[in-house]
Amino acid sequence: MTDEPHFQWVNVHRTGSGPGLVADRVCVEEPLEIVLRYHQNGAMVSKTLAITMRTPGQDEALVWGLLFNEGILSDPKRDIDHLEFRYDCNATVRTQQTVVAHLRKGLIPDVSRVERNLITSSSCGVCGRTALDRMLDQCIYLPRTGLPLIPVNSLYSLPGKLQSVQEAFRHTGGIHGCALFDAAGNLLFQAEDVGRHNAMDKLCGIAHERLLVPVSNHVILVSGRASFELVHKACMIGCAVMAAIGAASSMAIETAEMYGMTLVGFLREDRANIYTHPERVAT
Repeated sequence: MTDEPHFQWVNVHRTGSGPGLVADRVCVEEPLEIVLRYHQNGAMVSKTLAITMRTPGQDEALVWGLLFNEGILSDPKRDIDHLEFRYDCNATVRTQQTVVAHLRKGLIPDVSRVERNLITSSSCGVCGRTALDRMLDQCIYLPRTGLPLIPVNSLYSLPGKLQSVQEAFRHTGGIHGCALFDAAGNLLFQAEDVGRHNAMDKLCGIAHERLLVPVSNHVILVSGRASFELVHKACMIGCAVMAAIGAASSMAIETAEMYGMTLVGFLREDRANIYTHPERVAT
């Protein structure tokens, strides 16, 4: 069987009711090398920034969002001249999938600010970063006090709307999703990836592409828990309200409180935990 977007077919030995060898779908996880290419001191420099495990699809948005969220670029739409994708795969040879970000003339990125391992996994994201104050210093957008105002019933409706468009999750049950909504609860766009931080980077990249940053009048919903890294990435694009279907970690709550973000966890169709700045939710 041929591969489909975000997932592929595998043979599974199933137990229980109807045991036997069956075909099942699993989410795709593949490496992507991100390389920066720019002129410095009269020479062309190519620097590998990261090798991240991700689900193929929305790769351009992933690069845009990651480079902005890591503080490498202040405006990806302006700072990237073009992206060069290098995929060299066939039945017998599979080389590293690579995307080269060719930066605009005269721009020399400050890669020394990136304190992440060059090889990251789909689950760890920015593991090892402990300097909360330094990370918040990167945020150039601050939310407005008390705005936007979200009706609580609109908030309750968001998980169902995200679930209705999570095609890859419906097929595999093993992929993260996140979505951007307006203050009335209308879904604008969403992203899926095997790594929750990749899904958020993709969402941020799409927001930049559509010139919506800062998303100060919007709500971001994530399908899993609210971790520190996800809250930080939401802060980077100026999000004032972030909700999660799962729990929130202590550092996520601390970050949201310091930034002025409304952080919601355990969001269901009839209830939610509001950890910080509840004044934005009209109950």
